[in-house]
This record gives sequence, C-alpha cells and structure tokens, in this order.
Amino acid sequence: MVYKWKMKWLRNLIDDVKHLLISLRKFFTINLCVGIIIMLLCVITIIYVSQNYPGKYWAEYLVLPMSSAIIAGFLVSIVIDIRKQVSDIQDLIVRSFTKFEFLKQLPEEDLMQLRVDALKQINERKYPNMQNGLMSKEKDIFKALTNPYYSTYRETGVYKRHISFKWGAGSQEQPALFRRVNIEYIINSPLDESEITVADLSLGKTMDIPPFIDKPKDPKDIFMIKHFVVSIDGGEKRDIVDKLSYRITKLREIDNYYNSHIKVVYCGNENGFRSHYGQECGIFVDFHKSIEVQVVYEVYLPINDAHFTSRLKYPAKSFRIDCVCEDDQNVRFHGELLGTFTSAKQRKITHVQNNMLSIEAFDWLLPKNGVFVVMSEENKPSNNKI
Repeated sequence: MVYKWKMKWLRNLIDDVKHLLISLRKFFTINLCVGIIIMLLCVITIIYVSQNYPGKYWAEYLVLPMSSAIIAGFLVSIVIDIRKQVSDIQDLIVRSFTKFEFLKQLPEEDLMQLRVDALKQINERKYPNMQNGLMSKEKDIFKALTNPYYSTYRETGVYKRHISFKWGAGSQEQPALFRRVNIEYIINSPLDESEITVADLSLGKTMDIPPFIDKPKDPKDIFMIKHFVVSIDGGEKRDIVDKLSYRITKLREIDNYYNSHIKVVYCGNENGFRSHYGQECGIFVDFHKSIEVQVVYEVYLPINDAHFTSRLKYPAKSFRIDCVCEDDQNVRFHGELLGTFTSAKQRKITHVQNNMLSIEAFDWLLPKNGVFVVMSEENKPSNNKI
C-alpha cells in the first residue's frame, strides 16, 4: 500500500515537471529566438560602430538610434511576455503544492499552521466578522473530529417509584425514586490502526442528596456500579467493577436541583487501563481500533427528582435512549433531544405507553448533546369525597 502510494506521488510529480517544461517550451517560441538573435546583432552593431565610426553622422543619428530602439522594444515585449509566463508557472506551482499528495507529505505541525493561515485568509477576504460567530467554536469542533467517537450508543433506564430508602446512617426510610440503567456503546478510533488512541470511560452522576445528610457513609449506598464490562480491540470481555472507586464532592454552587457529584474512577493496574491522563482522573483506556463497553448501575434519587439529563462525552453516529417506569402506570415521560445541528427528520420520539419513552437520533450528535427527560404523574388522585 505504501509502495503504491509513493509511486502515485512520483507519477504526479513527473507530470508536474512535464507541464513546467511544456510551459517553458511555449515561452521559447521561434519568434522569441529570432528576436534574441536580432537583439544580439543590434548590440554587436552598436559596439562595432561606436568604436570604428565615432562622430559619423550616419552612425550617430541613424544606425545607433535604430539599434537602440530595436533593443528597447524587444526588451519591453520580453518583459510583458515574461510576466504572463511567470503567472502561468506560478499557477502551476500553486496547483502542485496544494494537491492532496503534497499535503500528505507535510508533518502535523505544518498542516495545522496551514489550516490556521487558510482560515485567517478566508476571514480577511470575505468574512471579517466570522470570529464573532461560530468560528469561536471552531477549535472545539476540530477537537471533536479528532477524538474517539461512538459508532453506537444505547441507554435504557428502568424506574421504580414505590420504594423506601435510608439516605444515611441513623436516618429513617423515606420515599425515593430508584433507577437502574443499562448503557451499551462502541467507541471507535479516528486514527490509523497502528496508532494508540485514549478514551475516557469514566462515569459521573450529579444528584440531589437530601440536605439533612451531610455526607453518605459510602457513595455506593446511593450510587452503585453493578457491571462494567470492557472489551478492547475485539479482545476478551473483562468486568472491572472490582477495580473502581467512588468519589463524592459537594458542589460549591448549589442550584435548584443538585448539590453533589459522584464520579467513578479506575484504581487498578491492568494493562491498557489507567486512572490518570494528564491532569484528569477517570477510567482511561488505550486502544487501536475500538472498545465495546457495557455498564449497569443503580441509583437512588429523591422522590421529587423526576428529571434526567444524559449528555455525550464524544460524537455519536447512532444514539438511542429508552425510559420505562416499571411499577407505576400513572406516569408519563416527556423528553427532548438536545442536538446541535439536528432537525425533526433526524430524530424520533416514541411513546409506546405513557410510562415508556424512546428517543433516537439518526445523524451525528456532538459532544455535550444528549437528551432531557421529565417524568410526571399522568392523573393525580382526587381527595374529594362524594
């Protein structure tokens, strides 16, 4: 494959050289050659007459002016023709240096600089205010293109509303909302298979812990990973649930819904897995082609925490979310797809029953796109008695 590519590049280079020689040959036409000979004869005549016939009338006022005029006229015509030929040669060189085969030869640093210069030229030429619009997000879009991506992403959430739960040691059981989630996805690498790609599989949950609980005795009391199965590049499936740790932090800026964040990170030492990548901590995996992941977790939420948001970490080619309330038919799910460039034709929201919801996307979603789901009571029981 590399040999064929090099031969193709060499053939293209030879063609470019041929075009350059043809252009030069067109420049040196018969008329040009005759003109050069006449100019040389005029130069010789001027030198000969000046040295052998100084002061002669016919030489000073006839031969020398005519020869000088011929030389000047020829030089002017040459300059005009050279400008045209140089322009043609310049166009040929530009075309040669902007071909895809030439771009393949450039190192990544030069390509990035060429890309920056091209965008700058576009801005200056036609779109001077582009940097005030979406161009400010151009780097984020390029980063999304060079990151891993989900070829498929599926998430199913099963709810239970009629349960009781103790939020901490010494607390009494209170009504709670239980949610069991199954996530399955495949992450692909955008790089060549010989290169190593790093994907972050870490999982986090922002939630509202009742204010009378300063801190749960163990984060796993309210948020528990049941399975975390990973297969790297088609290899053996491994459940790393025993090598995960939970970190809970109180949010500094408490909003109307959430006050705490729980993050699941890696704490083992298996090959291909690591807990840190740069300054970030999480579940980082090295791979060449793809990673298959299946995660099952359970979480207890306050009974009034009836809304749910799921956002993507990487771009997704195929995406689907399903929600169902298992123990209550008197609820209805309302959901919307959070997509940057999606239209109504690129999404599908389905209610098989009131207590069931499916949201699908049929085109690419970007990082931080996802879904927003709210669960509400369909018919509230009446307290009026007859």
